[in-house]
Amino acid sequence: MGRARCRLHGGNAPVGIDASGYRGRGWSKYLPQRLQDIYRQLEESDPDALLSHKEGIKLIHTRQQDLLRNADQTPSHELWEQTVKAYEELQHALASGNAARVKERKAKFEATLKRGYVDALSWQEIVSLEENLRRLRESEARRMKDAATIITEDKYRMIIGYIINSINTRVKDPDTRMAIIGDLQAIV
Repeated sequence: MGRARCRLHGGNAPVGIDASGYRGRGWSKYLPQRLQDIYRQLEESDPDALLSHKEGIKLIHTRQQDLLRNADQTPSHELWEQTVKAYEELQHALASGNAARVKERKAKFEATLKRGYVDALSWQEIVSLEENLRRLRESEARRMKDAATIITEDKYRMIIGYIINSINTRVKDPDTRMAIIGDLQAIV
């Protein structure tokens, strides 16, 4: 385990995602090995990119488009009708006792049922992705709005400079002027 505790005092206790009390907090120390390189690369990358949801939005949108392109082109109600028909044919084959026909009808029924199941799963994922996209878009919009309201240090210093310049030209009493300028410089 590589921990500095003996087995009697928790040295052999599972850690990270293996621990029973794991709640998804804390990351890099307990990541599986295959994810540690990716994690380190992200740590070293541009912090603004980590805060942005743009890449996640593109990734989810790409997956959603892929699902839509590959979704069964048959409308759901037709898939159900085909499944019911295949089931009825299987029932007739079972009643006839013809083993070859039963095998053929069973395969058709299973294939139709599987198509419907895969289609339902695809649509379930599409709807779920749409909800995730909505949340990410809202979060990204808030982040962009917040980023637009942040004043950079240079802009902040420029504003203070304008205020000090205005005080120097408009306040005639030198003691008052110096007191106000001193107050402003104290917050810079």
